[in-house]
Amino acid sequence: INGEDLLRQTIYGLSGLASTTDNASSVSIQILESTFNQPGASYYVLMDNNFVKNKQLDEPIRGIEKNEYRLYSDNYADSYSDGTTCLLRLTREGSDYFKSLSNNEINSLFTEISNELSRITPIEANRLSTSNRWQNDAKTQQVLMEFKVEASKNSKINTKHIITDVDNLVRFKAYTPISLSNSTYLLDETYGFIPATNLWEKYKYQLVYVCGGIVLVCAAFLVARFLYPGGNNSIIFQFTLILVDFTLDMLFIVNNGQDVQGLFYPSILILCLSVTFNGILAFLTILRETAQNYEFSKWLNTNTRITTIVTIVSGADIDALRIIGSQFAGLKIFSAPFSIKATGWIFAGSFITLFIEDIPQFIIQVIYKKNTIVYDIIPFLTLVTSSIILINNLIFRTYHAFQYRDLYRDIFASQNLREEDITGIYNTPVSTAKEPLHIGSAPGSGLGSPKVTSFESVRGAGGGNDFSS
Repeated sequence: INGEDLLRQTIYGLSGLASTTDNASSVSIQILESTFNQPGASYYVLMDNNFVKNKQLDEPIRGIEKNEYRLYSDNYADSYSDGTTCLLRLTREGSDYFKSLSNNEINSLFTEISNELSRITPIEANRLSTSNRWQNDAKTQQVLMEFKVEASKNSKINTKHIITDVDNLVRFKAYTPISLSNSTYLLDETYGFIPATNLWEKYKYQLVYVCGGIVLVCAAFLVARFLYPGGNNSIIFQFTLILVDFTLDMLFIVNNGQDVQGLFYPSILILCLSVTFNGILAFLTILRETAQNYEFSKWLNTNTRITTIVTIVSGADIDALRIIGSQFAGLKIFSAPFSIKATGWIFAGSFITLFIEDIPQFIIQVIYKKNTIVYDIIPFLTLVTSSIILINNLIFRTYHAFQYRDLYRDIFASQNLREEDITGIYNTPVSTAKEPLHIGSAPGSGLGSPKVTSFESVRGAGGGNDFSS
């Protein structure tokens, strides 16, 4: 090819690719699909002496010399196909060797493998390139390497045929020049040369189920809003996101945590730190409310089970605790009368969680996406949920910070009013209140700015805040 003799396939007499016919009068040889892969090319067969023997005389039969037996392939124009990304995997020994190399040596190995594959296939050198990107195989921890097959031009061999040829050369490397090169012999013949996964094609049914779950959550929100418009019914979205995000974080660590070097232990540390902080804060919040908030204590007596469940879930994110005070769908189990201080604890905890969990996890997912060549559904969904949670928290934490500041300014501007005096006045968390808090004298009382000596909570059907002195 191009004036150069290029070995295409080697067959040994005792290999599985050679066999005799029933009467032992001829030899049948299996030819790989990649052997005669060039259109309009000339090939010749070499056979060593003693490749076959005379059965009756038990003597070697003379072989075939160069150019004694020639073959010619048809000349044809191949159809066009787009470029694509493909993967190779190194053997276990090759992976160990690869991981011992420096970055410059790794880049050199990528280039050498790319050049050797281009020569052996054979194709133009610019048709096969590398990005020098790699990762560990999640199942075997062997090294996966990414290569790009460029689109065909001028009726040259197309991308599909290149992938098939390289795949055959690698899978049958014992019979091809792949095993003769110092670089390509490191390739794993059990893996071959396969196109990178198309996420939608591989997981389309799972993604449909995800969309179905989103529809169900939206339906639950609409039903709750219909039943009780005054409640903080949108909490169902955040609560669901918290559960999904925590589940995906654990699955990511178990299934993909070691795909990229340096991400496994930080992922575990962030998750453990977040769960410990949020779990302790949720427990202390409930404990404090039980001891110091009489209204909450009364509510807790009949709603112990749901409180226990939500407190455990709040280990994933303290914001999950807000659901029991959201009046979701007007249900009593979601009508916990949190005090202002408890609401402040939840807000402060969620603000801290933004920095110890949400932002670090998002950064880890971005690093993972940038440094992986096989992007699976779990990392994809983890990145999506992390992005949604981070954007949501950045926007609403800022909004709630200003809202909470105004609330406390209104409360403590009143004369001698302590936080304990208004325990239990909120049937929704402060962060979801839509109207400002107003404290003043009753109409017609003739009082200007009275000193508050007692306080009574009157909770209306609409979830508002009415006060009388």
